[in-house]
Amino acid sequence: MTSIEQLLADNHISILFQPIVSAGHASPLGYEALARGPQFTPYFSAGALFALARATAKQTLLEQHCLELALARFQQLASPSRSRLFVNLSPSVLFQIGVNPIYQLTQRYNLAPERLVIEITEQQSQEEIPLSNLVAELQHCGIGVALDDLGSAFSGLRRWMELKPDYVKLDRCFVTDIEQSTQRQRFVSQLIRLAQDTGSQFIVEGVETRSQWQCLLGLGVRHVQGFAIACPAADLAIELPEMPPIPHSEIWEGNLRKMRQFVHPVPTLTANQPCQQALELFNTQLNLQCIPVVDAQGIAQGLLRREQLLTRFAERFGHALYSRQPVSRLMDPEPILIESSLDPLQVSQQLLEQNNLDMDSWFLICEQGRFLGLGYLSELVRQLTEYKIRMAQHANPLTLLPGNVPIHMAIEQAIDKQQAFYLVYCDLNHFKPYNDVCGYDRGDQVICQLADLLRHHVGHPHNFLGHLGGDDFILILKASDWSGRLERLQHAFQQARRQFYREADWLRGGIEGLDRDGNKRLFPLLTLAIGVVAWSDDSDMNRSQLIDALTVAKKRAKQNQTASYWLFDCEEVALLAG
Repeated sequence: MTSIEQLLADNHISILFQPIVSAGHASPLGYEALARGPQFTPYFSAGALFALARATAKQTLLEQHCLELALARFQQLASPSRSRLFVNLSPSVLFQIGVNPIYQLTQRYNLAPERLVIEITEQQSQEEIPLSNLVAELQHCGIGVALDDLGSAFSGLRRWMELKPDYVKLDRCFVTDIEQSTQRQRFVSQLIRLAQDTGSQFIVEGVETRSQWQCLLGLGVRHVQGFAIACPAADLAIELPEMPPIPHSEIWEGNLRKMRQFVHPVPTLTANQPCQQALELFNTQLNLQCIPVVDAQGIAQGLLRREQLLTRFAERFGHALYSRQPVSRLMDPEPILIESSLDPLQVSQQLLEQNNLDMDSWFLICEQGRFLGLGYLSELVRQLTEYKIRMAQHANPLTLLPGNVPIHMAIEQAIDKQQAFYLVYCDLNHFKPYNDVCGYDRGDQVICQLADLLRHHVGHPHNFLGHLGGDDFILILKASDWSGRLERLQHAFQQARRQFYREADWLRGGIEGLDRDGNKRLFPLLTLAIGVVAWSDDSDMNRSQLIDALTVAKKRAKQNQTASYWLFDCEEVALLAG
């Protein structure tokens, strides 16, 4: 009969790696190490292999061996410098071997502790295994902790709250048919928000189809693992598929675009109800800081604050004076009202325009004036902060303008809104020879200068500025004066470029360098080519067709450098759309 000792002695245990990918990142977040027994035997499956170890009381022996084997193999394969290694340990084994041996293994195999993540599996009941101190010790050493297979077994949310893991991995059972199940989608969305609130990163396992992957991206899931991305392999040089297009999703505008997500139902009063009833509400609901005042149709009329009411009742004879007075006597008749149809970015702008240093920490969310619930400023600020962080993750590192992922999403959203806009491609003529002759540092200075000019001349709350990379920029212009802005941009660049040339080169009209054939030639001064495509709700062009048209517009602009910009012909647009 096969034994664990025999398998280990014969070196029949092997390690495969499956990547965990993150939206918008070229390299994986990490790789999960997966143990396999000898091929063409029942123990090739990890389930059968570890079942044998449990049945023969060799679980600790096997898991320790797999941990060391994974570290050795990971180090041998020259893993990407920032990728993490995820290794499974059962609670009982982790409790038995302790933290120090794990830390020593990271030192032996020259792996920074921060790059190791211990996945605590839920294949057995953990009720009698105290893990909180062990997890805290691992994290103190820099080793990450993941709660594996959330929802598949015993501990669930309670363990999540107790252990405060760095990562939470959702079991594959919740992914099945998620594209068709709004209930599963809502469940995953709530877990994402819980992860954000607790500081854990959320990973979804078992993603087997691109439609599942796309649906999860639309819900805001950033980290995924499964056969749709890559099968387990013996090497780390796994060719990863292109990320599917994120469906029209509001995660770039605060996860859910509309303010309805912030609604907190609270009791209301009508203006003619006595203040005594308001006092009783405040006394029975100690966390209630204000009470909205509405009319019979639910239209918001004002806001009664706890502090203001209690201050009046605390005055001498205050109870006698105010208990029978109507609520309208003490309410604020002009509270901050926010329409539920607005998105968080619009609301933040509205609140800034209020310019009120004594602004409450709450506001009234309404639908066409009808009160829906209270919104809390702290939640709005957190959403906007998360939005800025996500945008920063996808920003071009040189100019800090939004990069490829936000650009494509912004185009999709602009089309979905069915409102006219102009898609613009800005590209520098003769930039490559300039870069080759003058050096990358000077080339980067030119690109940064162009980005600053774009911000100054084209920047507008309704416009979008993106940096594809190199000297390529994409703009979405909705402001009515778009044409004048582009003309001023063109003029400003022609003036600003002189600082990047020596006097002799400027007077000569270019720089001398070698062309692709190695021949010496004069390359003209840098110029700015601007191609423009107009889009309207009757143009019937999808994102792919629009980008094709923009590519043609850029080529035409580079060929004809006498005009400030080249506007793509409407008939050609229709031809492409057809």
